[in-house]
Amino acid sequence: ALITVLVVLYALFVLYTSFFTKRINVRKPQSVQSMRIRQSKQVEREKLRGSQQQEIHILFSTSCSSSQDWQSYLLFHSMMHVQQTGNVTRLISGCTPEERAHQEEQMQEIQKSMSSRFNAYFTELDFGKKFSMKQGDWHSFKYFNKPFSVLAYMQDVLGFSSSGSRKHENDLIVLLDPDMIALQSFVNDFTEFVPESQEIKRVSHGH
Repeated sequence: ALITVLVVLYALFVLYTSFFTKRINVRKPQSVQSMRIRQSKQVEREKLRGSQQQEIHILFSTSCSSSQDWQSYLLFHSMMHVQQTGNVTRLISGCTPEERAHQEEQMQEIQKSMSSRFNAYFTELDFGKKFSMKQGDWHSFKYFNKPFSVLAYMQDVLGFSSSGSRKHENDLIVLLDPDMIALQSFVNDFTEFVPESQEIKRVSHGH
């Protein structure tokens, strides 16, 4: 009888342990070598970040229309939600003095409620009426606002002009449209996401 009881108890013990080991996710301890490899890679990444600091400039061009005011507000809000690093700038063209004053007031409210890194840049000209070298006169083409307002920003704010400034030559520029929203933040280091065999893991000068 005692042997039978011991056998039953042992069987119950085996069933008990097998049941819980299946339900519990037991992680095997990492080997010392694998931990050292991960630490060395992390040190290399930190050195790279320290030696090649890059700023991210997220730009989108608009007019002074109320519809693009709402689009811009939602885009700024989505950038705040994903905790985007760098500067996010709305490039605004074609404003009258009254419209510009209104836009500046709105931008101040956005900076107070969202982030001081959210900005507006006003162009002096309405590039939607860009001078035509072939025609010799002004004509309406609203899509000129994007390339020429970006060019004006790069020359005026980032210093890419005849002066030959190289201060921002390694910075990243992300060009969006105002009717877009951010689902996750833009980054320039993809080391954690690409295979080890891939040579280029980080966006840098010339890529």
